[in-house]
Amino acid sequence: MSDPSKSQAIPKVGQAVIRLGYIGCGFMAQNVHLPNFSSLRDCRLVALAENRGALGEEVAKRYRIPKVYRDHRQLLEEKEVDAVAVSADYAQQGEIAADFLRAGKHVFMEKPMAVSVEQAERILQAAEEGRTRVMVAYMKRYDPGNRMVRRTIRKWKQDCLKGKLLLARTHGFCGNWIAELDTSAMIQSAEPIKPVVSDALLPKWLPAPHQESYVAYLQQYTHNVNLLRFFLDISRRDQVEVRNVDLDTDGYTGLVTLQLDGRTTLMGGPAAALDIAARSHKANVGIVMDTFHFYRSQVSEEEVRAIPPEKLLIVHVNDAEDLPVEQLRDAHRLHVGRGVLSVVETLKTLKGIVMTVFFPLRIFERNTGGNRWNKWSGRPRVRLIRR
Repeated sequence: MSDPSKSQAIPKVGQAVIRLGYIGCGFMAQNVHLPNFSSLRDCRLVALAENRGALGEEVAKRYRIPKVYRDHRQLLEEKEVDAVAVSADYAQQGEIAADFLRAGKHVFMEKPMAVSVEQAERILQAAEEGRTRVMVAYMKRYDPGNRMVRRTIRKWKQDCLKGKLLLARTHGFCGNWIAELDTSAMIQSAEPIKPVVSDALLPKWLPAPHQESYVAYLQQYTHNVNLLRFFLDISRRDQVEVRNVDLDTDGYTGLVTLQLDGRTTLMGGPAAALDIAARSHKANVGIVMDTFHFYRSQVSEEEVRAIPPEKLLIVHVNDAEDLPVEQLRDAHRLHVGRGVLSVVETLKTLKGIVMTVFFPLRIFERNTGGNRWNKWSGRPRVRLIRR
């Protein structure tokens, strides 16, 4: 969000009616935003922009919106509009938002705010230039259950009775995301949607075959990231760092690790893992060593030898394809002896640790489906290590 201290005077609820323009007549517009905005006492819908002309006219008639435009740029100079709301193509809506912010109109927009860091920077710069504010529709912040969670976490952090918060895990369970919302009244249109070319707005490092899944991942999991920031009261950019990205071959599912204000969802190596294990003050909390992940993270032999034996609980032994480490993903695991890792050297390294406990080795192989891993069905050459 742009700096509130630099914004122009904004109509306050109860003192003025906010004159709102809306961009788009798609699913979210008709089923969520327009019905809600039209029901607010302090909001008046005064203009609508939709490139499908007939649809725009029909939707405007339903919500008694007096002015209709075919292009959002026609609305930029509309003096009777205080702010606009935008729900459009995932990549293009950021450009639309920037146009209005720069023109002096405050913006409420659907997520994701941007599809690249560069686009996000342009949006914030536009807000600075126009001395305006931008708000993203993160409705999960207003869910009563989520607000209760935030209060609970704040209380824990204040009284310290629960100890330090070390780990946060978040999942994306999709399913029936509209929660039985009745969409039968939505006005349909046979008009073709104006084609949008967004390639130039996407990150330059993004391979073309993964563009669609990247945007799908972004628009889904941006809620999770924002909700974590809400729970943990994280607002500064320097409090958030991406530590690891390991998506599946579909480019949509997988694991992403963030460090949020010193809290992490995945250990970044033995040192970080040991730090968390030590803070737990529990004997049964330690490290699971996975040879594939240690190799991919470039964990050194010295780091492995520095692990206290009582904290090394399990060793997963597997192999890796001969690829640059930055390209390795879980799908590149191999059966022991079929890749670039040496099980002999691994055992030599482990042998250097003074151990008083047994170490089970779980050997993995690719199953017939090719995307998951099973424990080796054969008889492993090494089953236990003992010193």
